[in-house]
Amino acid sequence: MGSGPYLVVSGLSNPKPNRLSPAFAIKTLARGYAHCTSAQRRTCFSFCQHSRRRFRMVEVSQMIDSDVFLAFSTYATIVVLKMLLLGPMTGYYRMTRKAFSNLEDTTIHGRNEEDKKKFLRTDPDVERVRRCHQNDLENIVPFVVIGLLYALSGPALSTALLHFRVFVGSRFLHTVAYLLPLPQPCRGVSWIVGMLTTFSMGYRLLSTSLVL
Repeated sequence: MGSGPYLVVSGLSNPKPNRLSPAFAIKTLARGYAHCTSAQRRTCFSFCQHSRRRFRMVEVSQMIDSDVFLAFSTYATIVVLKMLLLGPMTGYYRMTRKAFSNLEDTTIHGRNEEDKKKFLRTDPDVERVRRCHQNDLENIVPFVVIGLLYALSGPALSTALLHFRVFVGSRFLHTVAYLLPLPQPCRGVSWIVGMLTTFSMGYRLLSTSLVL
């Protein structure tokens, strides 16, 4: 019959090279794992591992192309851009209020050391914008991390959209309530709503894909 490994299925001799292919793996399993040579077993095992990796890559690719992931990308981009805008806003308030925290920043306003030191002070408006920015960092970064994992876990589109919209809306309301400012409990309620939304995504993620 010639050299090389042979697979005998249903009484037929079918010379096949020892390589990774679906037909080879299926016929090897049909013949019986116990009757395979060690080389055939290694080939079959390698094919199964390779197939699992390819399946996972296809699965992740499908998740990325899903409507849930696209929705998360949209809302995450919106809320991150809002957070980034607070940085230049803080700088604007520092310049207009002439309130700086570093001596070198006062160069354009003071000619000598005594004049420069006068601008090393805190201003209520600057501090308000800075605290608003800090609060965004503390809440939006966890949302982006947990929201990404939540979007990749395959939730229902309607449920995911509800979480994303509620969080983004709460953060915009929080910013408006902080900067105007609006009377309490506007700011406190918006902060709690956004925090609970992130916790809700984390809970759903752990309840559906917890592996310990």
